[in-house]
Amino acid sequence: MPYGFTAGAGTRGRGVATMHTWQMFSLMTLVLWGTWGILGKLSTNQGTSPMLVAMLSSLGALAVVALVQLIARLPLHQPPLGLTYALLAGAVGGLGAILFFYALRDGKVSVVLPISACYPVLTILMAVLLLKEEVSLVQGLGIAFAVTGVLLLSL
Repeated sequence: MPYGFTAGAGTRGRGVATMHTWQMFSLMTLVLWGTWGILGKLSTNQGTSPMLVAMLSSLGALAVVALVQLIARLPLHQPPLGLTYALLAGAVGGLGAILFFYALRDGKVSVVLPISACYPVLTILMAVLLLKEEVSLVQGLGIAFAVTGVLLLSL
């Protein structure tokens, strides 16, 4: 079930929806990444080079991750293959960020953002092919509707 349902005090037996941690993190990501996109556009509108915006954005991200690591003291010893995938994710993400900021410089944020926001479709396709994950009919319809919505937003 996507939501945990519990009967809380004062609900008279009705279920009270509680949010899972991953759902809360997803919504927080939505807010933060939405803010990240407009800040990038504001920066390129001021004439800042997209390459420099990508570099400073990455440095800002590194500072936040380092601070969280210092506070949380998460274990640093990890499987080598996992570290390799993490470095590749950073490289691919960095290249994507550079291209994203160039697109923001030259395009309208109301068009660039919806198009670039379709990346989960590719991730889902790769998860099905590489990780053998399954997509239900309802999930497939949701993906199709999301892509349709993005295409309509970009007109």
